[in-house]
Parts: sequence; structure tokens; C-alpha cells
Amino acid sequence: MKLLVTGGAGYIGSHLVRELARSEQYKITIADDLSNGCYTDTLTDVIEKRQINFHKCDLFHGEHVKELFDRFRFDAVIHLAASVDVGESVEKPLLYYQNNVASTLNVLSAMHCYGIKKFIFASSAAVYTTECPYAHSKAFIEEVCRHITMDDPAFGAITLRLFNVAGGDCRSKSHLIPKLLRAIHNNEEFTIYGANHATSDGTCIRDYIHVDDVVRAFISALDRVRPGHRSYNIGTGKGYSVREVIDKAKLITGKNVKTIDGPSRPGDSPKTIANINGTQEELGWKPEKSIEEIIESSYANLTKKIINFIPRFSSRAII
Repeated sequence: MKLLVTGGAGYIGSHLVRELARSEQYKITIADDLSNGCYTDTLTDVIEKRQINFHKCDLFHGEHVKELFDRFRFDAVIHLAASVDVGESVEKPLLYYQNNVASTLNVLSAMHCYGIKKFIFASSAAVYTTECPYAHSKAFIEEVCRHITMDDPAFGAITLRLFNVAGGDCRSKSHLIPKLLRAIHNNEEFTIYGANHATSDGTCIRDYIHVDDVVRAFISALDRVRPGHRSYNIGTGKGYSVREVIDKAKLITGKNVKTIDGPSRPGDSPKTIANINGTQEELGWKPEKSIEEIIESSYANLTKKIINFIPRFSSRAII
């Protein structure tokens, strides 16, 4: 299968590509503009060993998208490329509609032109909880997929509504767990944005799902995509407040962290937890990793990168 993974050099995309590359079933092409976090360093060995095609490509430019599709003639598309910060989307709505709507329409248009009938879309739990531009951009594309399948009975689209993806090699500056662990490791203060929500301890409750579980969900979706449009929640069905995550992180790292209360962020909802009953039944998928494993894997990656970075930096400085 000739497979295009947009956003394949990002956080989820890099983990997904590495797992897909374990199978000889897929001939993988990555399209990424490298603007939203770059994980190409973790993919270098896979790209070389499996001869994965990597293209720096801004999907907002339709002519570039069509050139890519004309060159490789894909069989299926996994679309991860997007801008993903809820708060930023409130401040920069046009950017989010350009990156998340216009760019995705270019991909779907190219798929239509070349007769490609399998589409896996990375949506978000934000479609349930907030009125921000980010959520609207995801919900709009879900509707587009639904209408395409009504017009083309052979077209198959699966939407995965991702809850709070975490764990593994996450370098995000906005996601809670990597931010918290960096603060703990560097002995810095950590700001809790929003301490007066209608929850048990006043902080937001979220459903954290390990990136490895998310990767398995995408592969299950790719194996099961059929004509029509279907949406599935990808979470654990369990929620943890910000303060609960902080307590678990302190226990796992054996370190303390000073917290300060800050204002709520625009677009934040008090509580978001996935209902995954249909997901487990229809995708043949279920989450396997706990919140503790998420924090442990994140901290292991953080400390490993710091340890590996110091000798290389020192040697260059000496030279």
C-alpha cells in the first residue's frame, strides 16, 4: 500500500511512521512543513532503512499537493498535519482555518482527482467541548468527509477524535505533561492555568492517552476503513485533574515542584473524558497504557535527551 502520512514528522506522526515502518506492507511518504515541531531526528534511521520518502510540503498550496499526488499515486492517506493549540486558535483564527481547513480541502481535492478512496483523519475531542476556531476547524472537516461519502459511495473515511495524547517523545511547549516534567527537572515554578473550574479540586480534568495507543488506533483504522464515514473517540475513558497529574509526576520523579495559580486559558473546558465503547467494538482497539506509564515514558525521554545532548554540546564547544 502506498501511504501518505501528512504531518509525519510531528509528535504523533513520527511515532506512527516508526510503527508502520515495521511492516513491509506499506510504502510510506511523509509530507510535513516542519512548522509545528520537528521530530525528523527520531526518524532518520527509519527513513534510511525503509527508504521512506520525505517531502517538505506546505499543504496550503494546492499545486504542491497535486504535484505530490501525481508523483506517487497513493492508495490511502492518514492526515495528521494541523495546528493544534486551542488557545492560539482563539488568538489566530485565520491561521487555523488556513492550516486545518484549507490545507485539508487541498488534500481531499487531490484524493478526488486521483481516485483515492481511503482517508484517516486526526480530529479532536475539542469538537465536543469548545467553540474555539481549532474545534470548529476539526468539526468542519468531519462534515466535509460525511458529505463526500454521501456523494461518492466508494469513498471511505474514518475520523479519530483524539483526547489528550501524551507520553513517549513529546516536546510540546503547550501540553501539560511535558511542560510539567520540564519544570520538575529544571526546578522551576509550574503555572496551573485555571484553578476555579467546576471540578473536585478546581483544575481541568482530562483523558490522557498514550501516544503508542493512539498509533495502534490509527493502524486499526487503516485496516478497517470501508466506504462511508465513521467517527471514533480515542481515549481511555478515565480522567485526571491537573493537580492529580502533578501529584503523580512528583511521585514518579521523586522530585517536588512549586505551583502557582494562573488564569484560565481561552477555550478550556472543565472536564473532557472519552466514551470509547463503540471504538473498542468496531475498531477492535482498546487503550493499554496507564497515566503512570505516560508520565514515566515522558520523563525517560526528557532525561535521555538531556544526557545525550550534554556530551555532544561540550565536544563542539571544546573544538
